Amino acid sequence: MAAAPVDKDAVCHQVVKFLLQENYVLTAFELLQELLEDGQVGAPAELLQQYFADEAKFSAAEMLRLQTLESLDLQKLSDAKEAADEAAAVSQYELRIAKEDIKSLQESLERQKEEAISAPQQGFLTPGTPQKPQGHRKTLSTSLENLSGAEKRDLNAAVQEYLKSRSYKLTAMTFCDEVSDQDLDDWPAGPGHVPDALRSYYAHFIATGTEDVEGLKAENERLASAAEEARKSSEEQAQQLLRVKEAADGAQKELSELRAQLASAKQDLEKERLRVRAAEQRAAGAEARATKATGAEADKVREPNGALSNGESEQGSLRAEDGREGGSTAAERGGSEVASLDGAEAGRSLENGFAKPSAPEPDLDTVRTVAESLPRIVPNVLINKREELLPLFIVAIEKSPDGETRANLTNSLFNLIKKPDDAQRKMIMDACVELAQKIGEARTEEELLPCCWEQISHKTPERRLLVASSCGQLARYVRPEMRTSLILSIVQQLVEDSAAAVRGAVVQNLARLLPLFPDYEKYAKVEELTLRLILDPEAEVVESAFTGLLPGFLAWAKAGDKLMAKLLPSVLARALTTVQRCTPASGVADAAEAQLRVLGERERWNLDALLRLLQSHLLPEARAAVVRGCPFPCSKALAEDGAEADGAEPEHVFSDVRLLEYAKSSQSWPTFDWLVNECLAGLLQLACMIQPREEGLRKALSNLVLSVSELFGKFFLQHVMLPMFLTAAGNEADLSGLPASAHDKVQGLKPATASGEKLARLCVVPLLLAGVLGAPAMREGALAEYVRELVLQTSLKDGAWSTGHTPDLIDALRFLCTFEAQQSVVLGVLWELVVNPSAQVKVSAAVIFKAMVPYVDLDKVTRQVLPALVTLGSDPNVEVKHASIDAFGAVAQNFKDDGIVDKIRVQMDSFLDDGSHEASLAVIKTLSTAAPLMATPPREYLAAKVLSLANTNAQSSASITRRGAMAEVLYDALCSLNGCELSPSVVKDSFLPAIHALLKDPEILEGAQKEGLEGMLKERSGTTIQTALSMLGGMHLRKASMERVFDNVMGKKETQTVPITPPPAAAVSPAAEKPPAEEGRIKKMMRLKYEEVMRQRSKPTGAESPGANSPSAR
Repeated sequence: MAAAPVDKDAVCHQVVKFLLQENYVLTAFELLQELLEDGQVGAPAELLQQYFADEAKFSAAEMLRLQTLESLDLQKLSDAKEAADEAAAVSQYELRIAKEDIKSLQESLERQKEEAISAPQQGFLTPGTPQKPQGHRKTLSTSLENLSGAEKRDLNAAVQEYLKSRSYKLTAMTFCDEVSDQDLDDWPAGPGHVPDALRSYYAHFIATGTEDVEGLKAENERLASAAEEARKSSEEQAQQLLRVKEAADGAQKELSELRAQLASAKQDLEKERLRVRAAEQRAAGAEARATKATGAEADKVREPNGALSNGESEQGSLRAEDGREGGSTAAERGGSEVASLDGAEAGRSLENGFAKPSAPEPDLDTVRTVAESLPRIVPNVLINKREELLPLFIVAIEKSPDGETRANLTNSLFNLIKKPDDAQRKMIMDACVELAQKIGEARTEEELLPCCWEQISHKTPERRLLVASSCGQLARYVRPEMRTSLILSIVQQLVEDSAAAVRGAVVQNLARLLPLFPDYEKYAKVEELTLRLILDPEAEVVESAFTGLLPGFLAWAKAGDKLMAKLLPSVLARALTTVQRCTPASGVADAAEAQLRVLGERERWNLDALLRLLQSHLLPEARAAVVRGCPFPCSKALAEDGAEADGAEPEHVFSDVRLLEYAKSSQSWPTFDWLVNECLAGLLQLACMIQPREEGLRKALSNLVLSVSELFGKFFLQHVMLPMFLTAAGNEADLSGLPASAHDKVQGLKPATASGEKLARLCVVPLLLAGVLGAPAMREGALAEYVRELVLQTSLKDGAWSTGHTPDLIDALRFLCTFEAQQSVVLGVLWELVVNPSAQVKVSAAVIFKAMVPYVDLDKVTRQVLPALVTLGSDPNVEVKHASIDAFGAVAQNFKDDGIVDKIRVQMDSFLDDGSHEASLAVIKTLSTAAPLMATPPREYLAAKVLSLANTNAQSSASITRRGAMAEVLYDALCSLNGCELSPSVVKDSFLPAIHALLKDPEILEGAQKEGLEGMLKERSGTTIQTALSMLGGMHLRKASMERVFDNVMGKKETQTVPITPPPAAAVSPAAEKPPAEEGRIKKMMRLKYEEVMRQRSKPTGAESPGANSPSAR
């Protein structure tokens, strides 16, 4: 018997009962999930829900776990559905409300069609199909117990096949796992292995029953009628969709016609105005002519008796009448023209009501002709005369009914001049603004803005400047949403333009654009654009951004409460990120230098601009916000008015009583907490990454800290800033003025390792001295006390300061002296240290004097520095005396005043007169280091002392080590003097004799030093024939033969030579002291040429001695 078609729900119901009877619980649960996901809530799903709701079989914890899994799966599906809906919801700009309705109807119709098609396939049976009632299902359930093993395996495989065919993949996988004694993917051939096996089994089963067939037929008929109703509904919706489409097309067509009629009405109105103006002119002319004719007739020459002839009288009267008639006629014409004007004015209501005016007159053809001719006329007009075409462009674009023609004219308007200058660019933009006013928002967006977008990547900067100008000037003539989308996108691209002039124009136009934004949805993008312009690599753009854009941006951000919430944290984070991204100064992880960063030029520029932004603009706004957020009654009255809050005295708000009260209270002051925990802590973190050599950035950071103390007052400085910076520098501090929430943050700033302490001395101590202790609001004497204790404690504990031992502390005080206001404080402390009994302290004072000398003025050096150094130079301790020598050298290097030079010379003579070898070395070292920057008298003094010490060293009987050390110092001094400008007398009397004196003792000189001295001797004294022969030791020519050759060439009979090593200075005669005369140019050229020839001739012979080129042979 053939198997009849069966209901799919019935098959699913039997599969559910099979799974539950065989205790395949996981498979049944997966099937329940997939049925619910498919929206099938029929009898199978209800049966499964009742089964899993039985608390006797499943505990509450297990059901909670199952429900959690179910919710997770549904959530994933919901997220996927929402993502799909969002992707499908993207709409284009040109669509209007009618088109959106059409699209929604189309989607609805398609869904109903799909449901109508799928419903018969899933829920309908052919009439007459029998269905077994519940009694048979029970019989089926009970008969499963009597199945044989092969039949049960066939049934398992059929269930697996059914689950796969219905796409219940998870249920099928779980079923495979639970049926562990059978490979369901391998179904051997047999009687039960038939296509669509489970449906065939069930159809054969229910075909044997004869009960309740009528109920199945009734259900089938009901579903068929439902499908028919769905089909009719879809057809009606399709017809409704067509009607909506036709209505939308008709509305669009009618709108186009009304726009054309409106344009024609405007043209008629303009034409009527022109006619009225012409009529008035004609009436005035006719009246003038009539008056003139009447006067002429009356003034004709009369007869001798004074009477007119009859003919003339009649003629004059006739002319007068004609004149009156002409005047009245002209007046009538003028009145008719005025009447027509009134009619045209009355017709203005047609524009607003879209009423159909009269048919367009021939003037529209004139507009078309002008519009088509303008692009051909423009190239033939001189550039400086093209501005006269702008009214024609405006009228033609406004009146032309053809969209393509208007697009061509708009493009020609933008391209009117290839490289417009400022005046021409303003002229074009004025025309565009006037055109935008006339054509309205819609046409401005559709016709003008696309031209801007096309020109954005033009190769000529002048054209891109035009685009930048259009963004700010056309923004008010478009819809608000266009300003934050298309126009802002144009600005964003122009900010990245390669031309600085274009970026500068963007600054001005972005400032115009900000007040036109309807909301703060695009705040993040606007902030990014503003900061990018502030960090521009061109100084002109940066200055323009600070003066032209920043005030407007801050006002806009302040109105939206974005300053403290967004801008200040963003700027501070950007400053930290700028430095953190740079390369560490050291690759050793534990070293203090690993925290420092090597800044590039670009990063240095950006950081300087950000610090300037914080100091000059953002910190005053932060102060106002902190004042407004104060929770105490003292600032409520001040915070009611923003102007009073901004200008209130800091002491009134940040008094010591209020700060201590807040530190002990539990009230909330978020802006104050941000200032302490984020702003000041961030500045300290930034300072710990900037190397000491970044002098400009460190000074900018110190000025920023000074601004904080000035804005927030002395109590905030003493109770908040000072404890934070002292803790960060590694000192103990009183944190009672800070809120409890900030204690952990501040304690975390304290260095905990040796490298951390070194980093604090390098970076935090200079900021503490210059920015906090050096603030005008700090209590008097605090800076002096800290400096005094710093020098005393470190000198007595670790020894005297030196560039090798404490370079970080020396640099900190040197940096403090770069602030002129603090120099007097440091000098006062140093005078106290000069009279200290400890030699280590005095040495430290001398070292500090040397570091600060380049930054003090002449008056301070004369009155305070030199007397202190003279005192240190007279100290009996050798270390103190030697330390003062270096400081004297720094003074000689930086000051060229005669009085100062004389004092230094006297002091150096006293050092040399002591006869100390170490003092002599220190004096020569110091003066030779300063020689390139010293005045002429100190150089002459150094040359004389070098000569004296060289002669003394040559005749000394000291050890070779001591004489070698002196020779090395004297050689360095001669090298330093050789690079300076010396007078001929100094060269003759001191420089050359000193070289000879050093060459007399070859044991103490190295080879390089000998060659250097010989080179300086040749450079300063010149070379002779004898010297040249000695340098050409490899040539096999007799000196006499070469001299004869040169004598024949030069016409000389004798040759005078100067020996390399002259006799001692005391035995030199005045004639021998004269330097040899310089060779003439021709003589020198011929000598060098001859030497070249002889050298080349001697090379092939191979007769050169092996030692001819050695230093000793030369």
